[in-house]
Amino acid sequence: MTTVCTRVIAILMIGIVVSIVGSSVPAGTLYSTDFSDTTTGELPAGWTVTDAYGTWEVDENDELTPSSISDDSTVVWDTPGAFTDGTITATLHNGSGRAGVVFRAVSDEVYYVARVKGLTYMEVYWNDPNQGVGYGRIANVALDPDYVYGDMCTLTVTLDGSSITGEVRNSSDVVMGSFDIVDEHITAAGYAGVRANDTSFGCDTFQIDVVPEPCSVALLFSALAGLLIARRGR
Repeated sequence: MTTVCTRVIAILMIGIVVSIVGSSVPAGTLYSTDFSDTTTGELPAGWTVTDAYGTWEVDENDELTPSSISDDSTVVWDTPGAFTDGTITATLHNGSGRAGVVFRAVSDEVYYVARVKGLTYMEVYWNDPNQGVGYGRIANVALDPDYVYGDMCTLTVTLDGSSITGEVRNSSDVVMGSFDIVDEHITAAGYAGVRANDTSFGCDTFQIDVVPEPCSVALLFSALAGLLIARRGR
């Protein structure tokens, strides 16, 4: 009788954990797109332009690009794209100017950016008007070899609490620059997207990967431990 009860409890624990992890803690790829399912001239479903400086659309090359722009403009995936920790990977080209990815975008004025700036640098900065000067550059990385305007590159950013790491690779998969920094200006969950200041920019693919929250992982191990106990009780 004791063995049967133990097995039942173990099964219930696993069911609860699977329910929690499956419904509220996304694991693996949260979102991935190459924009090919969006009609040319339209904004992809679930994406929102967060400012009045640009209009965005998918062009005939299936790239998300600003169709008109007057200053740095941001477009984010926001359905339901708010998250705190994970990895953002975007393949893009920057025809001129500056462009890259936005993350932990809490609002149109509170966000992080990692971007290629000109031909020789990549920078990471935070923006929040509620914190002192409201802006701070936390990394400025020389690109080697230099970035080539119009060339496709891959920009990857990984967030783990206050740790922010990333790199940019050219179309030949050569790392041009990387960063490993610690910053606590923006710790809240936010959206991710892209930001540019020129219509020659294009984002070809965009992906967000996340991991289960630590508490959920602990619950999963507890359930597995319960299963092992049940097996030993045979």
